[in-house]
Amino acid sequence: MALESGLLHGKNQLIVADTSAGKTLVGELASLKQVLKHKKKVLYLSPLVALANTKYESFKKNFKKEGFKIGLRVGIPRLKLKNRTNIPDSKNLDNKDIIVGTYEGFDQLLRSGYKFSNIGLVIIDEIQTLQEQEDRGPDLDGLITRLKMQKH
Repeated sequence: MALESGLLHGKNQLIVADTSAGKTLVGELASLKQVLKHKKKVLYLSPLVALANTKYESFKKNFKKEGFKIGLRVGIPRLKLKNRTNIPDSKNLDNKDIIVGTYEGFDQLLRSGYKFSNIGLVIIDEIQTLQEQEDRGPDLDGLITRLKMQKH
């Protein structure tokens, strides 16, 4: 249905489906087109560090053959961790094709003045958090607005 509705032709889509119904595959297909054909970056936003880490590993595994450069940004500087050796490098995001991260990680970058360049696709996982009044909803709304403003 996503393909028939213009997924590969730049149409904005809201994909709602049960777990394991193929939402990630839809995102991966759209990502392939943006990076390979249009030479654009893909941002994958997630509400949870664990989910962002899982998606980061998945993108690395699935796009290894294509030589894609995958980045991760989860707001690590705010966390107090004893062992930081397992944390993927979240620096040098300018040369990454796909950047996976948490809402907070991306928001921290934008609020500190970081400018993403050449964005072709933004995937927002768990978009329903927009309706959360006191938790992540307002923060996600602000993040989406800041990302839209970067296009101008």
